[in-house]
Formats: sequence, structure tokens, C-alpha cells
Amino acid sequence: MTEFPKCARTIRWENGILTFDGEKTIELPELTMEIMEKLAGYKPVGFM
Repeated sequence: MTEFPKCARTIRWENGILTFDGEKTIELPELTMEIMEKLAGYKPVGFM
């Protein structure tokens, strides 16, 4: 499994790319329930 950053202010998923804080990117072809549960642990300022 891909390692996500420990914290993020913003998270964006577009065209298979998950971007944290406009910098770190992870290629994810789809947002699965497992990934959404992992992202739910963040307290982002925005999700685009």
C-alpha cells in the first residue's frame, strides 16, 4: 500500500492523481472505500 503523508491541509483527487497540499502526489486510478476511510482520518481544510 502507498504511504500517505501524516497530515495534510488540502487533498485533491483528479484524473487518477491524489495531491496533498498541492505538492506530494500519489497515482491512484480510483478512490476505493479503503482509501476514503484512510483520508477520513485527516482534518483537511478543503477537499477538491
